[in-house]
Amino acid sequence: MDRKGLFSIGEVSKLFHISVSSLRHYENVGLLHPEYTSPDTGYRYYGTEQFEVLNTIRYLRALDMPLAEIEDFLKNKDISCIEEKLMQQKKIVLEKQQELKRVEQKINHRLNVLLEAQNTPLDTVTLVQLPASRVVWVEAPLKIEDSQDMEAPIRKLD
Repeated sequence: MDRKGLFSIGEVSKLFHISVSSLRHYENVGLLHPEYTSPDTGYRYYGTEQFEVLNTIRYLRALDMPLAEIEDFLKNKDISCIEEKLMQQKKIVLEKQQELKRVEQKINHRLNVLLEAQNTPLDTVTLVQLPASRVVWVEAPLKIEDSQDMEAPIRKLD
């Protein structure tokens, strides 16, 4: 076969800043097939037709879209399909952002506690004014084994 106009897997790897192993993985999962594979050497060669597919894969992976969703889109190539997938991916990203914000808040809280501990003088008693609050005294300890046992002790506190 005349390999004029075809690019080796190494060339495609450099052109698209993607590892050779990723290109092979995309082939193994059925996303991107080389235009020609040498029967003698097993070397893979890609044509410009694969460049569009590879650009689509790279773009959707940059959006953190799973390969299975990308494969579904490549097979259907429907505007409403990609719109739905992008909306779904946006929802996932927003959920991840919220989770990361919660983690950041926990880290900030721990850092503040550590900073406060470092700046608190040892062997010193400090009087701190706190806002008024209710205090409840329970003479007998509340015995709560599981969530089913909570109602009676809660009623007792009322």
